[in-house]
Amino acid sequence: MKNLLMLALLFICIAANAQNKEPYVKVAEKNLKTWVEVCDLDDQQQKDLLVVVTKKQKELHTIKFENKDNKEQAKALGKEVTKKYSKEIKDIVGAENIQKMNAYYRKANKK
Repeated sequence: MKNLLMLALLFICIAANAQNKEPYVKVAEKNLKTWVEVCDLDDQQQKDLLVVVTKKQKELHTIKFENKDNKEQAKALGKEVTKKYSKEIKDIVGAENIQKMNAYYRKANKK
């Protein structure tokens, strides 16, 4: 019975912790999931990519929050952030995987 109670407390703590994630972390994890589904990434590439994508999403989130009233400026700044991190992402995943993701995004945007 004591073990059952401890197990229930563990699940409650995990659920509470999962709800406290910043929005940009959730987006970064979703992006990583897409990368893993589309590309051939090893464990180290996945870890490195998650770090970079999280930093990128944090910057994008900050820009979006700070420029709520000026969407044009937010869009321009967002493009700069994307450009800033694209080389770093390419160095991690390789040119072949970048091509796979570009094809995936082109196909997804046609729908």
